[in-house]
Amino acid sequence: MENTTAVRTRSECAIRRSCHKFACVFFGLVLACGVVWAADETQWSQQLAAELAELKAQGIPLTMAELVSKDVPDEQNAAPLYMQVFHVHWDTERRRTGDQEIGGISDEEANMVADYLKPENREFIAAAVHELFERTQVQSAMKALRIASLMPHAVFPVNWDWGLGALFPHLTKFRQATRLVLAYALMLHEQGQTDEALEWCQVNFRMSQHAASEPIFISQLLAIAMQQMTLETVEEIIANQPLEAATATSFADFLGEVDLREAYTRAIIGEMTLGRYIFEQLRHYPAAGREIAASILGHQHSDLQKYCSEAGRSLREFDELIYLRAMRLWIEASELPSREVEAAWDHAQTEIDAAGPGAILARALVHVFHKPDRKIDLAQARIDVARIAFALKAHKHIHGAYPEDLAELQKGLSWQLPKDVFAGEDFAYQIDAEGFVLHSEARDDLEGLLPVEWTAEN
Repeated sequence: MENTTAVRTRSECAIRRSCHKFACVFFGLVLACGVVWAADETQWSQQLAAELAELKAQGIPLTMAELVSKDVPDEQNAAPLYMQVFHVHWDTERRRTGDQEIGGISDEEANMVADYLKPENREFIAAAVHELFERTQVQSAMKALRIASLMPHAVFPVNWDWGLGALFPHLTKFRQATRLVLAYALMLHEQGQTDEALEWCQVNFRMSQHAASEPIFISQLLAIAMQQMTLETVEEIIANQPLEAATATSFADFLGEVDLREAYTRAIIGEMTLGRYIFEQLRHYPAAGREIAASILGHQHSDLQKYCSEAGRSLREFDELIYLRAMRLWIEASELPSREVEAAWDHAQTEIDAAGPGAILARALVHVFHKPDRKIDLAQARIDVARIAFALKAHKHIHGAYPEDLAELQKGLSWQLPKDVFAGEDFAYQIDAEGFVLHSEARDDLEGLLPVEWTAEN
């Protein structure tokens, strides 16, 4: 009996010693994992803080509040005047009644104005359009648009605190205003008031720059569309129309002042701050942040739950670090033409690929920025071609004929002829008995985009 008890005692002691050893090993592993996790979290936190400090040192805004100017004197801010003409509001109750067309015209009349921009429709509706522009309310709206376009700033009351949920009811109204302004310009041209028609085209260009002042990509695309519509109208006005040298020179000088790159760079920075908004939501409001992340990654994403949890905090910091590094490269490359941007894109993509599966949001967000610069270059090329076309018109008025080549044109100019942004060389230029053709050398390689070309007849 005593032997049995002794054996049981020794056995129990052995079990206890084994359990003790197992507990020590287990808690040691837990402690080691905790140390590794804490080290990772500290490492990414420190590197993220250093990256944010570097961006700040370079003068790059980190929030929309820093990027968007709010201290604009009322007399320099066109937004209140636009809002009055556009009938747009940001509070919910008033926004419900803010779908009125500019100038009080009906939806049917707005469609008629859009049809008037098409040469094949114009003669059938010309009388009705002329009558529309004689209305007092429409004339008041046109006068207000012209005054607003001359103001240096247009700061609308966008609630940027909403981040990706911010509302932009004024942007669609800019497109409506474009149709109205260009229809008015064409009407004036038909009445023989070419100089006044071209002045209204300048109104629309200035409006497009106000639209582009919102630091997001959608506003840049809207501005490009407004400018393209304007240049199509300008080309129609001057294609078969002799111009006084002063008129042509004035419009060429005006186009030389149009700056697309500054607004584009601000838009990239703005989009970067909206990306940071997602990480901030995940950091401070996990439930709301998870919904935003799910809308981007997909609700069925395998790593979504872990990524959005408290345990995924270091992963999110690492992801944000990779995102900011890639965006900094993109901001630095924003001043370059698209033909020189591939290296920057490859570098940014390398950063993300090297991060492996940890760059979950960075990979999804940065992909949006691949080659938007091509659209900016296309818009710039169109402006440059139009500017040269006006210089050619001025040359013909002075000398009685178009120059034989662009080198001859350059001799009479006080400004340097722009190069084709796609080719890095002079634009292609030919003359014949019917007039001239001016186009980008890369027009056949623009991946389905509209060719950059301008024609004018003698």
